[in-house]
Amino acid sequence: MANNSIALLEGAEVRDMLRELVKDALSELMELEVEAQREASDRKTWRNGYRDRSWKTRVGDVELRIPKLRTGSYFPSFLEPRRGVEKALVSVIQEAYLQGVSTRAVDDLVQALGGSGISKSEVSRLCLEVEGRVREFLERPLEGSFPYLWLDATYVKVRDGSRIVSKAAVVAIGLNEEGRREVLGMRVGHAETEEFWTEFLRSVLDRGLRGTRLVVSDSHSGLKKAIERCMGCQWQRCRVHFMRNVLARVPKGRKEMVACLIRTALAQADIETTKAKWLEVAAHLEETFPEAVRLMREAMEDVLAHRAHPPGLWPQLASTNGLERLKTSLGWHPCKPSQIVLNPAPEHPKTSLGWHPCKPSQSFSTPAPEHPKTSLGWHPSKASHSLSTPAPEHPKTSLGWRPVGVSLIPGDGDLLLNLATPSTPSPYFCSASGHETNACTTRSLMQ
Repeated sequence: MANNSIALLEGAEVRDMLRELVKDALSELMELEVEAQREASDRKTWRNGYRDRSWKTRVGDVELRIPKLRTGSYFPSFLEPRRGVEKALVSVIQEAYLQGVSTRAVDDLVQALGGSGISKSEVSRLCLEVEGRVREFLERPLEGSFPYLWLDATYVKVRDGSRIVSKAAVVAIGLNEEGRREVLGMRVGHAETEEFWTEFLRSVLDRGLRGTRLVVSDSHSGLKKAIERCMGCQWQRCRVHFMRNVLARVPKGRKEMVACLIRTALAQADIETTKAKWLEVAAHLEETFPEAVRLMREAMEDVLAHRAHPPGLWPQLASTNGLERLKTSLGWHPCKPSQIVLNPAPEHPKTSLGWHPCKPSQSFSTPAPEHPKTSLGWHPSKASHSLSTPAPEHPKTSLGWRPVGVSLIPGDGDLLLNLATPSTPSPYFCSASGHETNACTTRSLMQ
């Protein structure tokens, strides 16, 4: 405890020293700037005292004395009008806000960084700039053609007045002729109806979407009708959603066998062989699983629609998996009841996009010494686990803790992030630059 107190005191002393150094440096800079301004006006103006201003920075609040001129005005180059917060700190606040951190928690964050805190209204004002950029992005004109389009939706919890309701959040991604994927549009509505999808697709078309040859989505009836009404192109039924629909009609003990047979048919090299194998599998399963086979026969053309396009694009065109990764990065995933989206409103586009807090109760304090397991990434696997003496060969197992399962494996400039459990492998790829790793591959396949 004493060591922690000494460390805190030393940290406070260092922060105070840094704050004074920043203050002295900025004072000198302002003196140089105001003298340069006077010389530029042939010294026709005189100094007229100072005015005080507080500036929030990463080293705490810096009290500035800004020089005044008798005629004309001087404003420091490192400040922004009507903004008393350093740009770097503004970026931290905006990022925390977009990640769903509450305004009260943002205030705690600013204080943890050495500042005196920040009000809720000031947080909202600072984040209006981000909301403007989001709105500009979602309303931008679309240039060029997008031969391939992916559509999907998910449901997010939204606070509507005093009620918590579920609303549909939809997204569209397009692949252009250069092989690059772009987010073309997002919207939140009351339900995933034909009218809502039609309105959304027409808004994307009005912004310049053209040249679409294939639309990939699940088989939601409202979405299918909207695609038929607005797009006038071929439709690919998502293979992943189709597999779930088929296996829902198969007993649990036989699911893996049926899935293996269907995957065998889908692994064929050309469309003719694939259809022949598909029908062969259907005939083999028809007597035992008639409902599943009926769906297989009905959906065959839609599930295999991507085979009429370049073979190199088949893995991407067969499903909406790429779009699922985008939804995960936006926070569109099943959450706990306490993770609620704020009221979606036109002036708050980020909330209407489903960007909700994944950890609304998170704090920015240092983990308590008595809970080292939390900082190590261990979580109790069962509430009933006892804290018995660990065996030397399995210390964490006997303690009742298990690892989260995150591993980073470096590749050729990329990282493989494995967040899966042993029974459900699920690798996700991201590049060190933040771009999708398959962009160049897709581009070469298009060519």
